[in-house]
Amino acid sequence: MIDITILAFLVLYLAVGAVVGLTAGFFGGGAGIITTTILIYSFTFLGYSDKTLVHTAVGTSLFVITLSASSGSIIHLSRGIIYIKILLSMAICGVLGAFAGGMLSAQASGGLVKRLFAFIVILVAIRLYRGEKIADGKTDKTDNRGKGVNTRDSLRSIYLSGICGFISGLASAFFGIGGGIIMVPSALFILKFTALEAVSHSTCLMAITALIGCLVQVYNGLGKSDLLPYSIGYVNYTAGLAIAFSGIIAARWAAKKVRHIRHKNLTKVFAVVMFIAAVGLLLK
Repeated sequence: MIDITILAFLVLYLAVGAVVGLTAGFFGGGAGIITTTILIYSFTFLGYSDKTLVHTAVGTSLFVITLSASSGSIIHLSRGIIYIKILLSMAICGVLGAFAGGMLSAQASGGLVKRLFAFIVILVAIRLYRGEKIADGKTDKTDNRGKGVNTRDSLRSIYLSGICGFISGLASAFFGIGGGIIMVPSALFILKFTALEAVSHSTCLMAITALIGCLVQVYNGLGKSDLLPYSIGYVNYTAGLAIAFSGIIAARWAAKKVRHIRHKNLTKVFAVVMFIAAVGLLLK
């Protein structure tokens, strides 16, 4: 007979998965903090060991993000709105950042750092919501002969995207989030991407950095005592698969619909998601 408490949490995880998928597809990130928070609360309620509980919540969140973001990335890549050189720069530096963040996360509680990070996220969210000027959808400039010039492949853009990718990967693996909460504002303000471009590149980067962070959490958890039941290292695959199941479906649907949303509205909604997620992190 199935324990009613376990069944209730499975239903909760399916609902959380839908939220993860929608935010990954629509906003390129923002749900990882919510996922990690809910996992911590649920694991605590089930009476699991405090020694491995937080790390397992982080690792499981990264596992979910890897699957849902990968699903959304396929949609974005198929539409040809990804700048390959920019994404490669983000990915290479993001992998380095994710590896460093995963190792740091496994060795430190990071309580103070998490709260400082949450305050920064709140400030960025307020800036976004108040209507910080962003790109209007045009991706090219015009030279003195009137011909279009692609500014996305410039050395400066590639260099800056690498920095953004490293910071995003570091935050992703350390906090158990997708990194979109860093990448989307960075792409809007620093790289001058449109909202759709920022979301698309962030989603693809999330799939890569979250995977690296997840593998690091698995490695660091192998052989540890007091691991949660049904876990491989610091990844609880029962909770992870339940969340990912509905998350993948929701992410693919959202990725198909995101291009039909006005950039201004998309940015404001993302700001609200960031604010709520940051508050959740402060309360964790």
